[in-house]
Formats: sequence, C-alpha cells, structure tokens
Amino acid sequence: MVRQGWADAARGLAIITIVFFHVVLGLGERGEVHWTAWMLINLFAPFPIVLFFVAAGRFSQTLLDGGWSAAVTRRLAGLCYVFALWTLLNAAAAATLGDRQTVEPLAYLANPRSPLWFIWALVLYTAIAAATPRSWRLAVIIGAGALSFCSFAGLIALNSFVYDNLLRFLPFFLTGVAAGEIERSIEGRRWRLLLGGGLLFAGLTALTVWIPVPLSGKGALLFGLAVLAAPVGIASASIVSEAPWIGRLAQGFGRYSLGVYLVHPIMILIMFHVIDMTG
Repeated sequence: MVRQGWADAARGLAIITIVFFHVVLGLGERGEVHWTAWMLINLFAPFPIVLFFVAAGRFSQTLLDGGWSAAVTRRLAGLCYVFALWTLLNAAAAATLGDRQTVEPLAYLANPRSPLWFIWALVLYTAIAAATPRSWRLAVIIGAGALSFCSFAGLIALNSFVYDNLLRFLPFFLTGVAAGEIERSIEGRRWRLLLGGGLLFAGLTALTVWIPVPLSGKGALLFGLAVLAAPVGIASASIVSEAPWIGRLAQGFGRYSLGVYLVHPIMILIMFHVIDMTG
C-alpha cells in the first residue's frame, strides 16, 4: 500500500500533541500546573485522538476492505502481543518508579492502564471493522456515532476512562476505514476547510469555556469539538505534509507513532522520578 503523506503527518501531529498533553497532565497531578492549563488540555484532548484514529483507520483500509482474513488475524495477534508486552513493562515501571502501592499487571490486561488504551482500542476497532460488511458500514458508523455522543454527554457512563473512550472514538476509526481516498475529497478545498472549520472549532471552544458549568457537564459540546476535529485535523495534516522540513518531521513521527506512544509513558515516569530525586 502506498503510504498517504497526510495520514503520516496526522499521526505525527497527534502523537507529538498527546505526549505534550500527558506531560502537562502529569505535572497537573503534582500540583505544578495552573487549573486553566489543565482545563484547556482536557478541552483539546479529543483533537489529536480523533486525528490519530482517522489516520489509523485510513491506513487499515486496504487490509479491512476484504473483510475478515488471515492478514487481519495476524494484525490482531500482533497488536495483542504488543499490548500484553507493554502492559507488563509499564506495570514494572510503575512498580519501580511510580508511587503505586499495588500493581496488578494481569488486571491491566482486562482494564488497561490509561497510557495503553490506544493499543487496546486498535485491537477492538480493527476487529469490529473487519467483522462489518461493507454494505453495513454507514449504519455501523451512525450507530457508533450515536454511542459516542451518548458517552460524551454522560448518557452512557461506564465509569472507566478506557472503556468510555473506546465508545467515544470508535466512529472516527470506522470513518477512516470507510472514507476511501480522503485526500481527494479535500483537494483544492484544504484552506477553506481549515479556515471555516477552524473558526467553527474556535467558536465552539469559546462557548464551551464560557458556559458556567463543570467540564464534565459539557459533553455534548465536546462531542461537537471531536466531530469538527476530523475535517480540520485532516486539512491541517494535508497542508503540513507538503511543507518542506516540518512535513518531513511530522511524517517521520507518524511512521514511528506506535513506538513513540508505547515508550513515552515510561519515559515520563523516569523524568518525574529524576525530578523527585533531584528536586
């Protein structure tokens, strides 16, 4: 399969943003970040996640177009192996460097630690997409979108960071799988899409901040931001992918996004451990 530059750039931009967010959230848990920064990070968190899963779905399109196959089974087996291995490594790192009183690596396989929920999501999303006949895709995307809205709005609450997010971001992966040549559909309209969608995104963000209720009560608005993040993010990634050195950098991170994502929780633990020892 020919790699799509915009999709590599999308995953690169997403993983850079996610790592930055996790560092800021880690500092927030230590009381070293102002609450405004914490709120903004949580407000914009859906943007890189949506971008990542749309790109991941696009890269899986050729594999999944043929339905369930030996190649899909091998992909799932590989993802499960990666998930299990890094769950154990993260559990060991948390027990050694973190402040956890108890570490239960086997329990993490059923209820993953939050830094690894992306891998668990890719396993489940890939299985769902492979099991969905092409003629049913639109109906499944609509149904997944309804579940996503209900999860964002708090109408369905699984009381689990991981499983709530699994519901919220499934439609974006499925959209990436079903969308075909997304880059063709936005060709020639990227700047209009970026500016128009960006203005809507900024306006909805301002409205979300302005409404005087806790962030947990703004789920419907967060769902709207997530939906807008898809076209705005794709247009942004498409433009960035053609920039001389920034595009190459973003695409490079995108090609190795899985490795960066797997390693970064342990590196953050080490960073905070060193800060504690030297602070």
